[in-house]
Amino acid sequence: MKLAITPEDQHQWMMQWRQGATALDEFRRFELQALTEAKAWQQIEAVLSLAGHYSRDTDASGLVEQQAWFRRLHQHE
Repeated sequence: MKLAITPEDQHQWMMQWRQGATALDEFRRFELQALTEAKAWQQIEAVLSLAGHYSRDTDASGLVEQQAWFRRLHQHE
């Protein structure tokens, strides 16, 4: 993929993104129209079942870990 440097390239790039956004929006609408209540509940249950796999047993809020990441990033600048 090349960089869009010229105004023509930038215009082409924007048109491509707009066409992609339009296609995704149409697909989303199609999927929502075809969605049944039963299928929606199946999907909700599938997502909720993953919570146990990704949770960590901790009393921390995550702030300490976030600050450690910021410190590491700052040290590499």
